[in-house]
Amino acid sequence: MILDVGCGDAPRGDVNVDLFINQTPHIWRPHVIDAKKIPNFMRADAEHLPFRDGMFETVYCCDLIEHFVNPTKCFLELWRVSKRTVLIWVPCNIWSVFFDFVFRGRAGWVRKYHKRQFTTKSLLKIIPFNPVRNAMVTVKLKYVAFADAVLWQKANYESKLKVPVPFKIEMTVKKIGD
Repeated sequence: MILDVGCGDAPRGDVNVDLFINQTPHIWRPHVIDAKKIPNFMRADAEHLPFRDGMFETVYCCDLIEHFVNPTKCFLELWRVSKRTVLIWVPCNIWSVFFDFVFRGRAGWVRKYHKRQFTTKSLLKIIPFNPVRNAMVTVKLKYVAFADAVLWQKANYESKLKVPVPFKIEMTVKKIGD
């Protein structure tokens, strides 16, 4: 089974968890999350998940841990409920610089809601050695075309600019030697 923590309005799991329903979590998505439309939805805090240890084969977490003051605490909770794999996606830190430049500081929501900004190296630092010593960790950048990254929220546009830019950082942590 797959657990999607911080599912928002785009659930990917067999069980989907989010804390912020009936609220607008970001300016990019100015609509609220309708929990009734999300299959197998539970309202829960990612730092205190109401599941037993190792309950889910995979725990998926996209665009969430950057919102925590202590992302290690969140990671350890994801790790606890995972039987095998934790997959984390975070925005690439270049986007906060880009939005500040484009909006000339009006994009203060990045600093307001994103408590942390990550690079591939800094994302690795949220994983404590103990109890995560028997794990294989991979971190990689995901690239998209520049215009696709900037206009991703707009529908039905034709992108002419195909310059690849880093968009997301993907970290996979797999348990080994159980």
